Parts: sequence; C-alpha cells; structure tokens
Amino acid sequence: MNVKKSIDGGVQVLSGKQFLSTLVRRFFRAWFGLMLLLGLQPLIQAHEIPYDLRIQLFIKAEGDRLVVLARVPMSALAEADLPLRGPGYLRLEGIEPALENAAALALLDNLAVLENGASRQPNKAFQIRVSYSSDHSFASYARALSHLEGSRIPLTQDLYWKQQYLDVAYDYKINSADSRFVVHPRFDRLGLKVVTTLHFQAPNHPERAFEIHGDAGAIELDPSWFSAVKRFSISGSGHILGGWDHLLFLFCLALGRSRWRDLFWLASCFTVAHSITLISTALGLFPDRLWFGPLVEFLIAVSIVLMAAENVLKTPDRWRMALVFFFGLIHGFGFAFSLSDALQFSGSHLLTALFAFNLGVEAGQLVALGVMAAILYGLYRANRPQGLVLLTSLLVAHTGLHWAEQRFDVLRPFMPFLSAIS
Repeated sequence: MNVKKSIDGGVQVLSGKQFLSTLVRRFFRAWFGLMLLLGLQPLIQAHEIPYDLRIQLFIKAEGDRLVVLARVPMSALAEADLPLRGPGYLRLEGIEPALENAAALALLDNLAVLENGASRQPNKAFQIRVSYSSDHSFASYARALSHLEGSRIPLTQDLYWKQQYLDVAYDYKINSADSRFVVHPRFDRLGLKVVTTLHFQAPNHPERAFEIHGDAGAIELDPSWFSAVKRFSISGSGHILGGWDHLLFLFCLALGRSRWRDLFWLASCFTVAHSITLISTALGLFPDRLWFGPLVEFLIAVSIVLMAAENVLKTPDRWRMALVFFFGLIHGFGFAFSLSDALQFSGSHLLTALFAFNLGVEAGQLVALGVMAAILYGLYRANRPQGLVLLTSLLVAHTGLHWAEQRFDVLRPFMPFLSAIS
C-alpha cells in the first residue's frame, strides 16, 4: 500500500510499512505527553491560583518611620519555596529566611509606598511568623503588633501550609509623620478575587479605613480637597462616557428633537433629576435592600426602550419632560451605586467628592450630547428622512429590550420581596 503526503508543496510516496511506523511513533508521542501531563498534575495543583483572598494591612506613621503590619493567606504564596516535610506540612525550624523571601514576593513586589511623591523602600522585616488560620489578632493595630511580638507556634506543630497565615511587620524610613502618603496595593495578582482591607493611622488624624477590591490604583491615605476633586471628577466623567446604557438614553434625547433649545431643556431636566438621587443616595437616603440595585438596573434598560418609543410616537413636550425627569431620577441611582464604594477614598472631603463626581458626570454628559447633536444636526440639515429616525429608534429599543430581559433575570429572584413592600 502506498500513501501520499504533501511536504512543502511536494509529494512523497510512503510504503505501507513506513506509514505504519509513522502512525506508531505519533501514538507513543501522544501517550508520553499524556503521561507527562498526569505526572505533573500534582505540581500544577500545588501552584493553582487561589480564588478568594483577603489581605489585611495596618499602616501607622510615627516619628521618622512608617510601620506596615500585613497578613497574607499562605495559599497566595504558591511561587514561594517553603520548607516542607511530609505531604504539604511546614517545617517550622529555621523557616524565617524562606518566609522573608515569600513576603518579598507577595508583599513588597506588590505594594508601592510614596511619601510626598517620592518612593520609599522598606527596611528588613523586623517581625515575621506563621499564624494559625483561627487567629483573630489582626482586628486592630495594637493587637496585631502584640501578636507579632508574642510567642511563636511550637516547632513540632503540624501545619498544612495552605491553611495558615503569613504575618509580617516592616518599617519605612520617612521624613515626617505629617507627610502626604500614597500607597498602591497590587495584590490582585495573587488571586482571582482579592479584597484588601487597609487601616491608616497618623498623628492628630482620625483612622482611615479602606476596603479595596482588586487593583484600585494609587490611593492617597489622607487626601487633600484638591486630590478628592481630581479623582472624583475624572471618575464621574469616565463613568458616563463608559456606560453604554446612559449613552443610549442620551442618544434618544438627542435623536428625538431637532432644535437645540429643546435638547437644552431636556438635558437640564435630566441633570437636575439625576443630581437629586445621586447626592441623596450617596448620603444613605435610599432603600437599603438587596433588590434595589437590580431593580434600578432593570428600570434603566426600560428607560431606553420607552424613550426610543417616544421618539416614534412624538408625545407632547410636557409629557416628554416628565418622562425624562422620572428616568433621570432612576439613572441617578445608577450613578450613585458606582460612587458608593469609591467614597472611602474621599477622606474628610465627602461633600467635595460628591459634587466633583457630579460635575464630572455633567462634563461627560455635555461632551457626549455635543458629539451626538453635531452628528444629528448634519442629518437634519440634509433633510433626513423620517424613516431613519424610525429605524434608529427601533434598533435602540431592541438593544434596550435585550438588556431589560437580562436584568430582569437578575431581578426575578427578588420579586417575592418586592410584593411585600409596605
């Protein structure tokens, strides 16, 4: 039997014996690769990225040093070379050098510290230890420091390495405890879902507490009012310019009216409405229920559908204004939800941050409406056919319906609670 195969455009004739030999070689290569993969499986599992991690930090400025106390689950130290005995149990005798290397990989490589804009590097860890997973000493700075300075786990204790904590204390040489400190935790690299709790203490200042999800960027521990304005105005404009549901709603406003004056009053009405609910919600004046967030997201999608339908039906101006105001209140809740977690970065400038965020939203809204109106104005001047408005509105309504269907599936489990509202 002869078999032909193409090699670089040519043709080679194989005998039956050669073909069988090639087939056998390929089979053993595949078998060897499978066996190698199975043999490496324990190592692959040992270096699995943990799904859910919580890292705790206490930072205290005192005198000429900045003290950092940190607790990291040891499951995040997959890349560290820890001394083990038996099937995954820590060998505690002489483990400190390995722990220092592990802390450098997990903490120092992922935590930037700046004083007045200048980077600071830590001294050698002055306390480091393995702690039980049941230990709760990191509830406060004082308790954590006392724990780090206290007695160690007996060297003969059997500890499975993934189930324990690594606790460490570093200090940084600083110029003054009253300096402006900025940190950038990048612990999101250690797991799929990483939450960092951070507490900062400085002389003559209240303690600041932060809960950071993933990588929140550089964080000023005691921000000035200017820093708060800069951070939150950028966040507000980015939120609306990156939110497709808000942009589609604005597009419906621009599409439905050809006169600049009409668009100005509609946009102003929308601004007043969402400012009311944005500020009141950020101050805690909203229903604190699990169903409220999904309900708002569902109603935002519905608002797009109804505004697109209104462009076709051409309701009277007063009804359109009322509809825009009502849905502006709903969109304000959506803005506030994105703001609520970020307010922890405002320091003592809560109201400043609120108004800066709202100012950023308005700036982004003006940019978006300006671009949309300029494009549509060209179509108006060209005597655009009414069929174009109809077709565009139908496409927008279809998108809104699709989002509404998806969001209703999220809202559906909460419907029994909605019926119980008094």
